[in-house]
Amino acid sequence: MPTLNWIGKDAVVNHHLQVPFRTLEKKYTFGDADSDNMIIHGDNLEALKALLPKYEGKINCIYIDPPYNTGAKPGEGGWVYYDNVDSPRIRKWLGQAVGDEFEDLTRHDKWLCMMYPRLKLLQKLLKDDGAIFISIGEEELDNLIFIGSEIFGGSNKISVIGRVSKTASDKGSFFAPSLDFIVVFAKKVESLKAFVGEVKEDLFKKVETTGEKKGVRYRDDVALYQSALDPLRGCANQRYYIKAPDNSLLIPPGNIFPTEKEDAAFIVPKTKEDKIWRWTYQTYLEKKNLLVFKETKTSPLLDEHGNKAKYNVYTKSYLDERLDKGAVPRNIWIDFINRKGADLLKKIGITFGFPKPVELVSHILKIMDLNKDAIILDSFAGSGTTAQAVLEYNKKDGGNRKFILVEMEDYADNLTAERVKRVIKGYGYDSDVETTVYSQELTTNNLKEWPSFVEDFENEAKNAKSEFDRVVKRIEDNSLKVVGINKAKGEITGTGGGFAFYELGVPIFDADGYLNETVGTEKMREYIWYSETHEPYNADRDTLPYLLGNHNGTDYYFYYEPNRTTTLDKAFLNTIAQKAEQYVIYADNCLLSESFMQLNHIVFKKIPRDIRKF
Repeated sequence: MPTLNWIGKDAVVNHHLQVPFRTLEKKYTFGDADSDNMIIHGDNLEALKALLPKYEGKINCIYIDPPYNTGAKPGEGGWVYYDNVDSPRIRKWLGQAVGDEFEDLTRHDKWLCMMYPRLKLLQKLLKDDGAIFISIGEEELDNLIFIGSEIFGGSNKISVIGRVSKTASDKGSFFAPSLDFIVVFAKKVESLKAFVGEVKEDLFKKVETTGEKKGVRYRDDVALYQSALDPLRGCANQRYYIKAPDNSLLIPPGNIFPTEKEDAAFIVPKTKEDKIWRWTYQTYLEKKNLLVFKETKTSPLLDEHGNKAKYNVYTKSYLDERLDKGAVPRNIWIDFINRKGADLLKKIGITFGFPKPVELVSHILKIMDLNKDAIILDSFAGSGTTAQAVLEYNKKDGGNRKFILVEMEDYADNLTAERVKRVIKGYGYDSDVETTVYSQELTTNNLKEWPSFVEDFENEAKNAKSEFDRVVKRIEDNSLKVVGINKAKGEITGTGGGFAFYELGVPIFDADGYLNETVGTEKMREYIWYSETHEPYNADRDTLPYLLGNHNGTDYYFYYEPNRTTTLDKAFLNTIAQKAEQYVIYADNCLLSESFMQLNHIVFKKIPRDIRKF
């Protein structure tokens, strides 16, 4: 697999190992006091490391929206933070991490240096069956794919999703930018279950009147012929005749015809002009009862004489079957434009430049089909969109999913946390109320009848002007829509729930490498246990004095007292009432002989020399 090199890479590849381990200090709770939701203010690299003892390998889904590195600064174009790597905090960190090479770094070098160690820690936090979704723009898309593949493994790259971020723009030298991207990686692709797309039930409008499916809703507007399929890529058995109701034979356009004039005799396409059906010949034989024939003057199909056919062919799809298996999500998303995020924040009463729409994060959570106890992490929290998506998801289905947000900027409390508070308790608003007065799905047939299609659309827009304060026309949900907008006041009911707000505390080791006694003994115990077992520490369990717990047959003891020197000797061993296969004992000194410890399966570790830094 190709790798990417840049100035400063050598300094940051393993930098996450040098990051000091800091404690998390709870400042206050809001709402449900029993909630495990967290909002952390502080450098996200240090915060991610602080989360390791409890959450390594435990996070189900990660969504992050890191700086796109456009070069924008606060106050420029609506940004409230640096959309690059030039903020004072990041510049200071880069200078410390990279050293003398810092002055030689380009804008892209700095971004890569900033992202690499953070992705390393995010990868550690993710569960084996988890996935990370990373929003990014064109500026760093290629770089993100390279370093993401290096960290997560090229085989774990799931997709690059194109997201329509805006529907209109007057900027850009060659193209008006309307897309950004979401890069998706799995922790272990073989453990990740298939994503499940949302089935749009309003498309299933007809009701079956006969047979086993009587009374079930269905749709029959998906053409069996789709010109985008490549006939030369393993599709030899997808070009065949289908018998129409008048006994004529239908075939996709092209120059080569089946030689046998009978239903479903197929041949091998010779060129790209020889178009094909979506179904293979075998699928057609199994599901021909699901075909629907519609007379039309604009059929793309030909009859057996090479003339334009009188019919087009569609397939039935039943709602109950689609709901059972879900839809396969597409990798271009057109329903989550940034304007939705801005409009929502306006209702909530929060000002933030270019927030992601909550529908975007909600969609990610839904396609992952997360269980009701899943944990979702966002380490570039911004305005708190991820928290709102999780809270609304829980309210909808009674789930108990947890969110962890990390925000390094000073607005973490008065903006990020404030938004989450308002979502939890509810809020009133004075905002636009939209009503869709016309919606027509963009299908192949509609595009072929474009003049009349647009005429209907424009007439609906014109007629709506008398009923609304203003009328807008937009493409949304793969449909052309006319939306009427009126000013109105309203109330949004709170989601319930709660969170705890944290600040990063002091490092567990001081500058000289000694344990920092101000962190407290329990924090030390948690650190020691994780450094040995990579498992979360359970502070509530009933333990013997100094016993941390048993892991794989080994009892771990942290014999530590803040105000005196501790010594591992036979007197201390006499206080151990619990038998184990092996003992690992931390203390300041040891008076036991090597032979005695070997005989009794004891491993001594000196405080602080033998405490492993991770």
